[in-house]
Amino acid sequence: MTVYEKLANELSTIGCRYGILDVKRVTELKEELWNRFIEGQFDESFFDRNLKRLDGDPPKNMPEARSIIIIAAPLPFIQLSFSYRGKIYFAGIPPYYTFSNNLTRIRKALGRSLGADGHRIIDARIPYKLAAVRCGLAVYGQNNLTYVDGMGSFHRLVAFYSTLTAPEDLWIPSQLMDACADCGFCRGNCPTGCLVPMSEGGRFIARSEKCITLYNEEPGTFPEWLGLHLHNAIIGCMRCQSSCPVDRPLLRDIKVSEVFNEQETMAIIEATPFDDLSPELKEKLTKYNLDTYYNVIPRNLRAILEGQT
Repeated sequence: MTVYEKLANELSTIGCRYGILDVKRVTELKEELWNRFIEGQFDESFFDRNLKRLDGDPPKNMPEARSIIIIAAPLPFIQLSFSYRGKIYFAGIPPYYTFSNNLTRIRKALGRSLGADGHRIIDARIPYKLAAVRCGLAVYGQNNLTYVDGMGSFHRLVAFYSTLTAPEDLWIPSQLMDACADCGFCRGNCPTGCLVPMSEGGRFIARSEKCITLYNEEPGTFPEWLGLHLHNAIIGCMRCQSSCPVDRPLLRDIKVSEVFNEQETMAIIEATPFDDLSPELKEKLTKYNLDTYYNVIPRNLRAILEGQT
């Protein structure tokens, strides 16, 4: 069995898939993002916050690096219920946010395959979505999310530099998913008009300044145009994914994963400091990585409750 087969097998045991690029492509990944920025596909604040820090050259702390390994890990949609003023309200966590346990399993799988074969890895700060498309692991949807076979957009990407040589020098053109050709559900279900068509290639870009996720991931007051009734997740947004025909089967038979009683709900929306929450409530929030976003969770939950009242 080759090391590539070992890698695929170990990752498949935890439901993951991978793609691989030659390490020299890291420069082109950054250049492509820069060109998109120059063309106006990203606003300056989004570029500075998310893209400026990405690697533009092969890693100096691993001069022997030969490849970039991009991994897709499947993640579920998490449904939560909250008791508030005698009624039950629902708020979800989109796939992407509950990832920490998956990352641990991925590192162990890499150790059992690459590590056992004498190879090293280090974290890669690259544009994950673009890299996944360029290596053939994923394709773009009209909503500008990546879609992976068997996972839809319900996944999270992670990347590593490796001393493993890429078996071939892949550089696949950015592709739009075939299912998007005659579809517009994601655009139609986006209440803010976030998705804007590009002039060529059938692609759409997401205008970050109109994206609900941008505002509910960051602290502060929501803009007036972002009505409370538009909030649909305790962090992030599910509008374009919940309407997607490719993703819709992954949302069938969703059960409530966690129940928050009225006392717990009140403790959250009153912005009780995290350290002062009950041990049981802290455990619930930490289980779904909501402790990481607790600086915005009280505000977001209030918006959902008020928007559904």
